Amino acid sequence: LGLSQPIVSTILSETLDAIEMTLCPQWIKLEMTDDERNEAKLQFFEKTDFPGVIGCVDGTHIKILAPNKEDQHLYYNRKGFFSLNAMIVRMLIFNCIL
Repeated sequence: LGLSQPIVSTILSETLDAIEMTLCPQWIKLEMTDDERNEAKLQFFEKTDFPGVIGCVDGTHIKILAPNKEDQHLYYNRKGFFSLNAMIVRMLIFNCIL
């Protein structure tokens, strides 16, 4: 495309800001009362000995069969196999908002 690194950085930053402003409020919600938040902290502390945690996020690769030739580059991961990259959120869910 012939774009300089500062221009790409600016475009990326503005795009991520727009996504954060429009999509995140629609899809990411963590509505907890103070009591629910304290209960979550207590349960995580009892299991992990980490104070103040109400949730955590991790990622994993889910192995899949090789997709068609045209799309293989989209699914081949750094570990040497085809996979879907999944994000896992572990938390106490009190309200599920879709």
